[in-house]
Amino acid sequence: MTQQIALYGKGGVGKTTLAANLSAALAEAGKSVMLVGCDLKSDTGILVHGRQEVATLLDYIRSGGAVKLSDLVVPGYRGIACVEVGDSLAEEECASRGIAKALQLLGEFDLTATLKPEFIIYDIPGEAGCSGLVSHLNLSLQLRTFIVTSGDLMSFYAANSYIRSVSRQFPASALDIIGNSLTGSFEESFVADFASQVNTRVSSLIPRSLVVRHSELYGKTVIEAAPESSHAQLYRKLARQVIEDRSVWQEPPKPLSVTELRGWAQGWGDRLGELEFGILKDGAGI
Repeated sequence: MTQQIALYGKGGVGKTTLAANLSAALAEAGKSVMLVGCDLKSDTGILVHGRQEVATLLDYIRSGGAVKLSDLVVPGYRGIACVEVGDSLAEEECASRGIAKALQLLGEFDLTATLKPEFIIYDIPGEAGCSGLVSHLNLSLQLRTFIVTSGDLMSFYAANSYIRSVSRQFPASALDIIGNSLTGSFEESFVADFASQVNTRVSSLIPRSLVVRHSELYGKTVIEAAPESSHAQLYRKLARQVIEDRSVWQEPPKPLSVTELRGWAQGWGDRLGELEFGILKDGAGI
């Protein structure tokens, strides 16, 4: 059965790069993969197929069907089928509305039946309103949601918002946290504690590394450009987890209120102050 994987996260947390590398790792493991880029820049698959410009689903809508369906599916690394949603239909139209139309069209084309992918990975943009796009996915297929966050506080605010929206709309979805582009053990603990606070799991903690940027400069995923690197192993480990663990998290996540989130952040601020600056909770220095 086809499994859908939706990746959410604030812009800048490395979600698109993660989607490309997870797709490559799954394909390397012999799985058939479809990568659907919902970002307006239409660049989700660029590290997978290497093309600068591709036809998009919204191009198809604009053209009245003149763009061939076959042109919308771009083959990439190890046969990954890449599809891009594209830019909004109208300048005054919000991103989420245009993406929703494209995802509905994707369902009408029934590419799942045609391509028969084992995994469909959706790269969901971080713009406001896009967390609701999960309702436009094929709900007859299993859905697993990954919330991607860095160690930046605002990415936790965004993650908390996504958790609230996704768990409300699709409570049966397995929902996990991925910490990405982390700068050290403190941020790893930060992410792990956040996951505990919202009653969900951490699937992977991926540190910041120049190997990711180096691979991107060559226009490739880490899996293809640096297959022996430790980062490639991390992506493969995540792929194995996705393949082997299809269980649904039994207890629903519990997003924090704004007050709770602020209190949690301040608690970590106290810890950081004590560890790095010798500032005690009452403000006294050591």
